[in-house]
Amino acid sequence: MSDEAPAPTVPPIPCYKPWVGVVLSFLVTGLGPFMAGRKRLGVAWFMALLMFAVFWRWALGASLVPAVFALWILGGIGFVLWVIMLWKSCTAVPRFKKRLWFLFGGLFVVIGLGQGEISALFTQPFKVPTGAMSPTLQGSRSGTNDHAKATDHLFVSRSAYWFSKPNRGDVIVFKTDGIESMHSSQQGQIYVKRVVGLPGDRISIQDGRVMNNGVSVSDPVVFTKLKYEIVAKGGPQYLRQEGEVFDVPADSYFVLGDNSANSYDSRFWGVLPAKNVFGRATKIYWPPDRVGAIE
Repeated sequence: MSDEAPAPTVPPIPCYKPWVGVVLSFLVTGLGPFMAGRKRLGVAWFMALLMFAVFWRWALGASLVPAVFALWILGGIGFVLWVIMLWKSCTAVPRFKKRLWFLFGGLFVVIGLGQGEISALFTQPFKVPTGAMSPTLQGSRSGTNDHAKATDHLFVSRSAYWFSKPNRGDVIVFKTDGIESMHSSQQGQIYVKRVVGLPGDRISIQDGRVMNNGVSVSDPVVFTKLKYEIVAKGGPQYLRQEGEVFDVPADSYFVLGDNSANSYDSRFWGVLPAKNVFGRATKIYWPPDRVGAIE
């Protein structure tokens, strides 16, 4: 007979059902595997999907990335990765104190808000309010039988001018705060216009064309497709007649709407301070028949 004492029985660790791991990872990416003891896997999922989300938000606004690829293909890849992460999180998680659920719920809110703020540093959506940039951008439109059609929704790249400045021809989005000559009713709004004058340019309009130092602007080529109207009535202060010249000062831009006959732009309120530039409008993502890059 053996006189060895039997090994003590280790009671099993009480665990939640596997679906709880999915719920945890829904709240915080990778939290299910992390709480199940696979900490490296949980952290890897969190960092990978966070970096992908930031990259996707950048791609939405990047002018070199086609709208369909950025919106649907990259978005689809991100969704598939998120579903795989949830599937991998279907695992037994040891029970924990109930008050931790409040902590995880708080993390869900904080991380969501943080990701939103980080993503907004790269790209933000914008709805075109008027027809001042028609035909490039459409505001309120009417279709057949006077049925209203959807206005253009854009992606604005806020990172476009982190390491460079706006170029002539760029369609930019900017804040109207602090533009002294602008009517008070237009202060505190977001506008979208095209840059036609850079610091040091001498801008004029002749025969429907934008002129710089007396030479017709043809770069980028979009300027050869647009016709600019002289608006003599309604309160414009600048370029009220053929050949009138405006000198663009330093740290400022002269901007016009592509629908120049119906655009409240630099002809009325003067130059746009460089500090007011919000970002570059790069692509239309809605409605479907208008999806594409902005020329």
